[in-house]
Amino acid sequence: MTATGRPASTVQATASTGSVWPVSGSPIGPALDAWLAEDDPPVFVGFGSMPILDSAATMDMITTVAARVGVRVLIGAGWSRFGQAPVRPGNRVRVAAGVLNYD
Repeated sequence: MTATGRPASTVQATASTGSVWPVSGSPIGPALDAWLAEDDPPVFVGFGSMPILDSAATMDMITTVAARVGVRVLIGAGWSRFGQAPVRPGNRVRVAAGVLNYD
Protein backbone atom coordinates (compact mmCIF):
# COMPACT_ATOMS: atom_id res chain seq x y z
CA MET A 1 0.00 0.00 0.00
CA THR A 2 1.21 3.50 -0.75
CA ALA A 3 0.43 6.68 1.12
CA THR A 4 -1.54 7.95 -1.87
CA GLY A 5 -4.23 5.32 -2.15
CA ARG A 6 -5.57 1.87 -1.42
CA PRO A 7 -3.86 -1.32 -2.53
CA ALA A 8 -4.68 -2.35 -6.09
CA SER A 9 -5.73 -5.78 -4.80
CA THR A 10 -8.71 -4.39 -2.83
CA VAL A 11 -12.20 -3.74 -4.10
CA GLN A 12 -13.70 -0.36 -3.35
CA ALA A 13 -16.82 -1.16 -1.33
CA THR A 14 -17.51 2.32 0.01
CA ALA A 15 -17.81 5.82 -1.37
CA SER A 16 -16.24 8.83 0.27
CA THR A 17 -18.89 11.51 0.85
CA GLY A 18 -17.10 14.08 3.00
CA SER A 19 -18.62 15.58 6.12
CA VAL A 20 -22.30 15.05 6.92
CA TRP A 21 -24.03 17.71 9.02
CA PRO A 22 -27.57 17.92 10.38
CA VAL A 23 -29.88 20.45 8.81
CA SER A 24 -29.47 23.81 10.51
CA GLY A 25 -32.39 24.92 12.65
CA SER A 26 -33.62 21.45 13.56
CA PRO A 27 -36.26 21.64 16.30
CA ILE A 28 -35.21 21.20 19.92
CA GLY A 29 -38.66 21.21 21.43
CA PRO A 30 -40.67 24.13 22.81
CA ALA A 31 -39.90 23.50 26.50
CA LEU A 32 -36.12 23.52 26.00
CA ASP A 33 -36.36 26.45 23.58
CA ALA A 34 -38.29 28.47 26.19
CA TRP A 35 -35.79 27.53 28.93
CA LEU A 36 -32.87 28.66 26.74
CA ALA A 37 -34.55 32.00 26.02
CA GLU A 38 -35.59 32.88 29.57
CA ASP A 39 -32.20 33.61 31.17
CA ASP A 40 -28.45 33.83 30.60
CA PRO A 41 -26.96 31.28 28.19
CA PRO A 42 -26.16 27.98 29.93
CA VAL A 43 -22.85 26.22 30.21
CA PHE A 44 -22.95 23.17 27.92
CA VAL A 45 -21.75 19.84 29.29
CA GLY A 46 -21.63 17.08 26.68
CA PHE A 47 -20.60 13.47 26.98
CA GLY A 48 -21.04 12.28 23.39
CA SER A 49 -20.51 8.54 23.27
CA MET A 50 -18.69 8.39 26.61
CA PRO A 51 -20.45 5.93 28.94
CA ILE A 52 -21.51 7.35 32.30
CA LEU A 53 -21.65 4.51 34.81
CA ASP A 54 -23.61 6.38 37.48
CA SER A 55 -25.77 9.04 35.81
CA ALA A 56 -27.57 9.91 39.07
CA ALA A 57 -24.29 10.69 40.88
CA THR A 58 -22.97 12.62 37.89
CA MET A 59 -26.22 14.60 37.66
CA ASP A 60 -25.98 15.36 41.39
CA MET A 61 -22.40 16.61 40.94
CA ILE A 62 -23.30 18.82 37.95
CA THR A 63 -26.36 20.23 39.75
CA THR A 64 -24.32 20.98 42.89
CA VAL A 65 -21.56 22.74 40.93
CA ALA A 66 -24.10 24.74 38.90
CA ALA A 67 -25.74 25.98 42.11
CA ARG A 68 -22.39 26.89 43.73
CA VAL A 69 -21.12 28.75 40.69
CA GLY A 70 -24.49 30.29 39.85
CA VAL A 71 -24.79 29.12 36.26
CA ARG A 72 -27.36 27.25 34.25
CA VAL A 73 -26.25 23.98 32.65
CA LEU A 74 -27.46 22.23 29.53
CA ILE A 75 -26.37 18.60 29.47
CA GLY A 76 -26.02 16.92 26.09
CA ALA A 77 -26.90 13.39 27.13
CA GLY A 78 -25.37 11.67 24.11
CA TRP A 79 -25.51 7.91 24.65
CA SER A 80 -25.77 8.21 28.42
CA ARG A 81 -28.87 7.71 30.53
CA PHE A 82 -29.15 11.25 31.85
CA GLY A 83 -32.77 11.37 30.77
CA GLN A 84 -33.45 8.78 33.47
CA ALA A 85 -31.56 10.63 36.23
CA PRO A 86 -33.68 12.87 38.45
CA VAL A 87 -33.16 16.63 38.16
CA ARG A 88 -33.37 18.56 41.41
CA PRO A 89 -36.19 21.06 41.75
CA GLY A 90 -35.32 24.44 40.25
CA ASN A 91 -34.57 25.71 36.84
CA ARG A 92 -30.77 25.54 36.60
CA VAL A 93 -30.08 22.22 34.83
CA ARG A 94 -31.70 20.70 31.75
CA VAL A 95 -30.97 17.53 29.80
CA ALA A 96 -31.13 17.41 26.01
CA ALA A 97 -31.32 13.83 24.76
CA GLY A 98 -30.92 12.53 21.25
CA VAL A 99 -29.04 14.10 18.36
CA LEU A 100 -28.19 17.75 18.94
CA ASN A 101 -27.57 20.42 16.34
CA TYR A 102 -24.59 22.37 17.65
CA ASP A 103 -25.16 25.49 15.49
